[in-house]
Amino acid sequence: MAILATALLPHPIHVIPEIGLENALIPLSNEMENIASQIALLKPETIVILSAHAEGYRDYFQVFDGEVGMGSLAQFGAHDINFRILYDKEFSRRLSSLAESRKFPAGITGDRGSFLDYGTMVPLYFVLKKISNFRLVRIAVSSLSLLDHYRLGELIREISEILKRKVVIIASGELSHHLEEGGDFGFSQDGPKYEESMQKALENANFLQFLTQNRYILANAGECGHRCLCVMAGALDAQRVSVSSYFHHVWKGIGYATSFYKVLGADATRSFEKLYLSKEAYSISNLLATSHKYTQLARKAIQVKISEDAKIAVPEEEEFLVPSKPLFVTIRMHGTLHGCIGTLKPLRKNLGSEIIENAISASKDPRFPPLKRDHFPYLDVSIDILGSFQRIHSLFKLDPSRYGVFVQSGKRHGFVLPNQEGIETREEQLEAAKIKAGIAFDDPVTLYRVPVTHYR
Repeated sequence: MAILATALLPHPIHVIPEIGLENALIPLSNEMENIASQIALLKPETIVILSAHAEGYRDYFQVFDGEVGMGSLAQFGAHDINFRILYDKEFSRRLSSLAESRKFPAGITGDRGSFLDYGTMVPLYFVLKKISNFRLVRIAVSSLSLLDHYRLGELIREISEILKRKVVIIASGELSHHLEEGGDFGFSQDGPKYEESMQKALENANFLQFLTQNRYILANAGECGHRCLCVMAGALDAQRVSVSSYFHHVWKGIGYATSFYKVLGADATRSFEKLYLSKEAYSISNLLATSHKYTQLARKAIQVKISEDAKIAVPEEEEFLVPSKPLFVTIRMHGTLHGCIGTLKPLRKNLGSEIIENAISASKDPRFPPLKRDHFPYLDVSIDILGSFQRIHSLFKLDPSRYGVFVQSGKRHGFVLPNQEGIETREEQLEAAKIKAGIAFDDPVTLYRVPVTHYR
């Protein structure tokens, strides 16, 4: 046996009657109970719950270990709803060992405790009403790429097959939190865009859309479940599925959806990882055909350093021999940041040297795993050259789509480039710069805006 089915279940606490079931959420609560009944009919031995609210790490998938998971909804007023559920230790530890053998960043190392998060408990509330003789595997998602999440799902399926377990996977998550002006979390124009694309993808089991979602829309939509869905989708790679119990509802500006996917058998045409990698390589190839000389030089510097452990010479071309300027080299892979290094003042004698040195440094950014040769077809390299720092006295002089922002308070300072995911407003850009600098929110700062020229 292996993966029997997967489900998307949201986690609003107000779907639980003991907490105070909102009338507007009764249809959602009923649909969640319906999916729990479908899960119970399959009699799974193990249920894997993927949560964005479990304590985890930016660069590591935490698989929770131990004998038992415990939790309570008392913090939400439901003092009589408590959880005590056995973990599937064998599954968790075999998954951890497999990930370690593949040098994949997932495992039981760093487990922060057995207390269940509400992203796990809300779906469990419905499941446990229908079935209780199963063991739990709980996994926290990360900030790694969507493809890494998808590949974690593939590992989960592999362990299911090795152990011959009957497994159901639940992705605990919600869609956009920014759908209405008067909603609890405000409005973003990217909220409805994300919602529309994900509704179609969920209803049609088009998991490729999960991987190719525009990164700016994803960052601005305020979702809390997309990465869980990518893990779920990975567990269904190259599998034919039936779709049932698709339901969508918006309440207080938040998009809630449910869906249930039952595995019907193998289907090589649904190998979405292969389709995605092919699409990515083609996209980068097209980008290279029209890329600027600056980014071509940066890319060549990265490739030679990784392939030959050597440094290229500055080309004898006028545009590279001009006096140096402050700049940042950014590397993305599979839509996710994989390196960003730069300087606020020029440090080398010419622009070519500045590009080469910063490109090599970005390729070795210690925040990310080392780059390898087989990553080359998927590297998206860009350069941002900084203009003069302009002292400003009003936040309204900023524009996060045009200017970088530099803040200073005493010896502390921070800088944020324009057009960053998740930063739509002046206030958000300023807050990000203060966080980088370690400056308190209410500390006075000297403020500069910085014109930036972007090259791809």
